[in-house]
Amino acid sequence: MNSKNLDILLENQSLKNEFALRNLDLAEVWRPTPDNLELENRQLRHLLEWVDKYLECRDREKMEAQGYKFPPINFCIDPESDWYRFKRWIHAFSGFSKTVCFPQSDVTKNIAGTTGRGRPQDGGI
Repeated sequence: MNSKNLDILLENQSLKNEFALRNLDLAEVWRPTPDNLELENRQLRHLLEWVDKYLECRDREKMEAQGYKFPPINFCIDPESDWYRFKRWIHAFSGFSKTVCFPQSDVTKNIAGTTGRGRPQDGGI
């Protein structure tokens, strides 16, 4: 393995470790491309930039005003669901409380009888 390839591999491992340190499960929002580590590293750097900016701003409107309009997550469906998945991912895995990361009106648009993750509250169907 030449020096350049080793550097790319080490950067890849370091980036993945950054998400692990934040207790964020990459499998929830990102799909690896092991045949192209340079692409993978660009994707991971971009996603990490988003995570850091969200943890700094904690507000979608502030982020959008700074040019962060579309979360870089897989399964891009539409901006609303991508933002929902991105914020839910950060909340679910990083241990931040719902009141800190999510305004009531933004996250808890629960379907009747469900929790914030769409599960029945009382063990119903």
